[in-house]
Amino acid sequence: MLVRARGIAAHHIPLRIHVWPFNLPVTPHLRTAFGISYPEVFRAHESRKESHKAGVLQQRYYEILVDHRLSPYSTPAVVASIEGIRYLQDPRATSFQANRGDIDFLVAHGLLHKALFYPVDEPRKEEDYDRLIEADKQIHQKDPAARIVTPLRRRPSFANPVDLLARTTWVWCPHISTYDSDHQLQNRFEERRALGEELWIYASRPGGAYCNFFVHQKGIHHRLLFWQLRRYRLDGLLYWDTTYWKKVSDPWKDMATWFDDRSFGNGSLLYPGKKVGLDEPVSSQRLECILAGMQDIEYFELLKRTAGEEAVQQIIAEMVTDFTDYSEDDSKLEELRRQIGECLTTHAQ
Repeated sequence: MLVRARGIAAHHIPLRIHVWPFNLPVTPHLRTAFGISYPEVFRAHESRKESHKAGVLQQRYYEILVDHRLSPYSTPAVVASIEGIRYLQDPRATSFQANRGDIDFLVAHGLLHKALFYPVDEPRKEEDYDRLIEADKQIHQKDPAARIVTPLRRRPSFANPVDLLARTTWVWCPHISTYDSDHQLQNRFEERRALGEELWIYASRPGGAYCNFFVHQKGIHHRLLFWQLRRYRLDGLLYWDTTYWKKVSDPWKDMATWFDDRSFGNGSLLYPGKKVGLDEPVSSQRLECILAGMQDIEYFELLKRTAGEEAVQQIIAEMVTDFTDYSEDDSKLEELRRQIGECLTTHAQ
C-alpha cells in the first residue's frame, strides 16, 4: 500500500488483510437517533439556508452518519414530501423524527414504523408532563401506532413517570445514569418492554465513570458503550447532536461545546470541513470508534444466531459488568472480536 501525506515522501507499507466470509446487514439491529443541527452546518460553511450548497451540505452530513450505521433524526428533506421519501426508505436508517402533521403521509407510504415523535424533551415539572400527555393524546388520535419517544433525565418528585406516561409513550428513553442508578424505575421500564414497547437510553452529560463520546475520554469508552447496550439488550440509543458548535467559534480549536461544564465535545462528533478546504463534514476519531461499536453489535447478533445468547453474554462479560464496571484493555476487546469472527467463519463453511 502506498501512503502519501502533504510535506513528506510517499511510503510503501506492507498490508495484510484477512476478510471474514460473512457480511454485516445493511440495516443496523440497534436503533439510533443522532441529531444534526443544520443551522450550525450552514453557519460553519458560510452557506445560506435556501441555497443549492445548503442542500448539498445537508445530504453530505446525513450520509456520513448513515455510513457510520447511525440514523440522523433530522432528514435533509421535508418528511412529508416526495423528496423526503428516499431518505425515509433508506434501509441504513432505522429512525427519523416526525411531526403529527406527517402521520397521514407516513401511513400512506408504509413508513410510520420508522418515525419517532418527540413532543417534549426531558420533562421535569408537573406542567411539562401535562403538556406531554396532551401532545401524546393528539398524536395517538391521528394514529395509535405512532411511536412517541420520551427522554427522561430523572424521576419527577410528584409521581412515577411510567405511571404518568404508560398509555402514551412507546419508546422509553431514560438517561444512562437514570437507567443505571434507579433500579425501581429500571424494573418498570422492563415491564413496559415486556408488553412490546421499546427501551432506549440517551447519553449527554453523565460524568463519572459512564462511557460517553467526550474528547477527554479514552477511545475504548466510546466503543464500550455499545457493549453495555447489548449487555442489557437495550433497543436503541439517542444522542442529541453531532454538530453543536453554537458555543465555540471554531470546533477545530475549542471543544468545550456545552457551556462551561467542561464536557469537551458534548454534542459534536463531526467537524466542518471548510476549515480544511472541504465543503463537507470531517469525521472524528470518536465517530470511528462509534462505528466499530455499531459493528460489534452486529457481530453479537450473528453470534447469537450461531451459538446462542448465552455465548454472546459470556463474551460481553469479559469486558463489561455494568455501566460503570468495565475493562479498558483494547487488545483484549480486539481479541474477543477476532474470536467471534473465527466462530462465525467456522459456521459459515
